[in-house]
Amino acid sequence: MLYTHHGFGGGRKKGSSINNLIGLQESVQADCYIMGHDHKKIATKGTRLSISKSGKPALLSKQISFARAGTYLKSYLDGGRVTYSEQAGYPPVPTGSIMIEVGIHKSGKRDELYTKVQE
Repeated sequence: MLYTHHGFGGGRKKGSSINNLIGLQESVQADCYIMGHDHKKIATKGTRLSISKSGKPALLSKQISFARAGTYLKSYLDGGRVTYSEQAGYPPVPTGSIMIEVGIHKSGKRDELYTKVQE
């Protein structure tokens, strides 16, 4: 499952931005979490542990992805024009977006969704 949201918060550092996103797993279970809002382009992975629901109980590990979606809005401009980012003193961010690959792993008894996120 993909969880997407316009986004909120952010902060000036990459760590605070991605931590806001990672915190979503406390309330929403997904394979990939994607947010915008703060114009940063960041991707990272995490691991979710669970117990199998059928058969002999077993510990299962699943890779999950987190990404801030990026922007195509230039934060600083030439020619004397001042942007909101410049007025607020935000650091410049590169323009562009993340790339998300979604697919199915065929393995054994059940197929599994996988996500791969790249900056």
